Order: sequence, then structure tokens, then C-alpha cells
Amino acid sequence: MTLRIETKHLVELLGTLAYTAGTGILLHTARGYPTGGEPGKSDLLVGTSSTGRVAGHTNVVTFGQLSQPMLWSIEDVDAVLASYRPRLKDNKDHSVEIELTGGHIIVREDPDMFGDGLQIEFTAGDTADYPRELWSLLTDEHVTPRVETEQGSVVARSPRTDYTPADIAPFVTIAKALKCELQTFNYHHRLPTLVQIGHKYRGLIRPVLWPDERSPRLGEGPTSEVYPANLPPKNVVNLRSATGVHIGTARAPKGDAADG
Repeated sequence: MTLRIETKHLVELLGTLAYTAGTGILLHTARGYPTGGEPGKSDLLVGTSSTGRVAGHTNVVTFGQLSQPMLWSIEDVDAVLASYRPRLKDNKDHSVEIELTGGHIIVREDPDMFGDGLQIEFTAGDTADYPRELWSLLTDEHVTPRVETEQGSVVARSPRTDYTPADIAPFVTIAKALKCELQTFNYHHRLPTLVQIGHKYRGLIRPVLWPDERSPRLGEGPTSEVYPANLPPKNVVNLRSATGVHIGTARAPKGDAADG
């Protein structure tokens, strides 16, 4: 079972998923439609990573298919990135082969291009206990979800959703790296918020639960006070509201009674 992949794509995949990786990254192959590629399906190397609080899922084009998924430890991911990322400095078309055999993973420079080049070998992780519910959480979108407490009472949807800064930070970094907007989709404050960055990256953030049953008014809106400034009057306030509606005082036209 051998894959051939452009090194820039492998570095992109591993580097992006490392931000949301706890102990490792799960990689498998699929057939799908690459963004910006030719019409028709291509071989894809798909990656998923999670810390338990957040998860990331994306793909890149590859050549070849694997018969089973492979789990790379985060230490091995770091070693592959450190070894092959510098190769791109002088050769943007650099490529590698990835081989899974007998529980071992071999990442080597493409023999057709480099002969007996750099090769890294490490043991594949155990995929038996990998959390299968990740893909369901990433794909199940319920516009009007029914969320119940352990006692069976329905928890009403609240405008408020809490996150820890550490859980949001990876997605801000990824959005900057991919030069794309960070899109979030929240269906209930107790359910994971889905994240979309670009055309092929999807993630999720688990919210921090707050005592909505005991203090439901806490979720109605922000509670911090707002203190407007007492500014001097101006003829035109050069502001626009969030809806684009002009806010200000119109200046009287010349020759009008206002001119005296």
C-alpha cells in the first residue's frame, strides 16, 4: 500500500491538522472532488485530528489508495514536517511516497526523482479505539435540535454560547494561514459549533456549558454595561450602521433659511 503525494500538499495537511491534534492525526484515503481541480473525482488523502475539545478535518490530492486508515503520533508528524518542509525551499515540485506495511509507516522521497533519498520510518498507532463519533459530529447539522437534560426536560435554545480562548485559538490561526474567513455554525448552545474555513476545511468546537436551567436569564444577552460618550454636536456624523444605513444629521442646503 503506497501513496505518492506532493510534499507541499502533505505539509499543508499535517501542518493544518496539527493545531487541533491531541496525540495524533488519523489519515485515510477516499475518492472525491478536489477544490480547483479537474472535473471528476481524484484520490484524496483525508486527515482528522482532535483534542477532545476541538476537531479538524480536511483533505489534499494524492495518488493511490490505502486499504486501511493509519494513525500518526504527533511526535512523528513533527518529525516529518521538520524533515520535509525544508525540501520545498529549493524544489516546489518535491514529492514523497508513503507506504503502510506490517504496522509500519515509511515516508521517503520519491525514488523516481531522488533515488535513495531521505526516508523516515515509524510505527503506526492503534486505530481500534479512535473515536468514531467525530465524523457524525462534523456532519450532523440540526437546524432545530432537541436537547434534553438528564432528567428529560428540554433545554431551550439560547443566544449565548461560551468557548474557552484555547479552543478558539487554533481556528483563528488556521484561518490566517489559509487566508480565509472563519465561518461558524451554531445550532444550540449545548451542541458543538461547526467551523468552516475555505472550501475543504471543517472543524468543531465543543462549548462550555453554563447553568441555563438554574439561571436562564443569563443567556438572554450580554450583561456588561454600555456607557455612551457625551460628544459635542456635529453637522454630519460620518458613520454607518451594521446594515449600511447612513447615520447623521443632514447639512442644510445653501440658500435655505438656515443660512440666515
